[in-house]
Amino acid sequence: MAGRMTDPPTGAGPRVAVIGSSGQIGSALTESLRRIVPVQGFDLVAGADVRPLDITSAEAPAALRSFDVLYHLAARVPVDGVPPDPRGLTATNVLGVLQALEAARLHDARLVYVSSVSVYGDPVTVPVPETSALRPLSHYGMSKMVGEQYVAHYRDLYGLDATVVRPFNVYSDRTATDLPPTEVIGRYIRRARASQPLSVSGDGQQTRDFVHVSDVVGFLELLMTGRGAGETYNVGTGTPTTILDLAEWIRDALNPGLSIVRTEPRPRDVRRSVADIERARSLGFEPRVRVRDWITSLPRTSPGTTPPSRRPRRRA
Repeated sequence: MAGRMTDPPTGAGPRVAVIGSSGQIGSALTESLRRIVPVQGFDLVAGADVRPLDITSAEAPAALRSFDVLYHLAARVPVDGVPPDPRGLTATNVLGVLQALEAARLHDARLVYVSSVSVYGDPVTVPVPETSALRPLSHYGMSKMVGEQYVAHYRDLYGLDATVVRPFNVYSDRTATDLPPTEVIGRYIRRARASQPLSVSGDGQQTRDFVHVSDVVGFLELLMTGRGAGETYNVGTGTPTTILDLAEWIRDALNPGLSIVRTEPRPRDVRRSVADIERARSLGFEPRVRVRDWITSLPRTSPGTTPPSRRPRRRA
């Protein structure tokens, strides 16, 4: 249920709400925006500078009445080893975006909907342009695709100022510590630190586009004042990384000599995935963090037992 609403922080610039502000992208976005505009985070559980809000509740649109820009990131995500829950995914991810759209419509706010690379499934064309067919392979991808369709519907029907962003494989310091291991990069880091073998399915030549959360946040900030309204954008690096290379980089950085074990190919695994980011570049976006540099900067053990890791090196 929604918490009691009070006025957002005052100051120059638009008043911004980040829905789903405790997640990997949402927490980084909230922290970054707080330096430049009045921003309020919302999530299911209250925390430091986070107000409680169930975005699927009937009260949610009214709770968001005082904001000019809504970033919608709240979603249920799949976790390895946990059976899929299509009913729960639909209830949270589809109804959540519908309520965010209603809030934007009722209060004349701009909406930025953070979707996912998973809407593409196993793409035919690589690098993947935004015009590529949407063929999700998972319940999560399907729920994100339906959310995008609702955004398009509200744009067409009400003239809503809304933008869709499709981040590719996002990682951050939180990936390696406190987040559920939903991405291969997080699983490998934790296993390497625990001296457990790294499993690579098939030949390991599957490619992914790993993009640092700071680059995703940088692009989201570009959209705050209405740039790119009505469009859909990929956010990645445009550089493919094979799963085998990723495993070897993490092993060499964190636990040299650790075994890399080949396993049977995973059913319905995406073979090639890398973002076409030319549309995002037209707004001035340029990814700066390289995944291999970031891996090299990691401490060999979890934070708390060693000095903090160095900041990731950035592109010149």
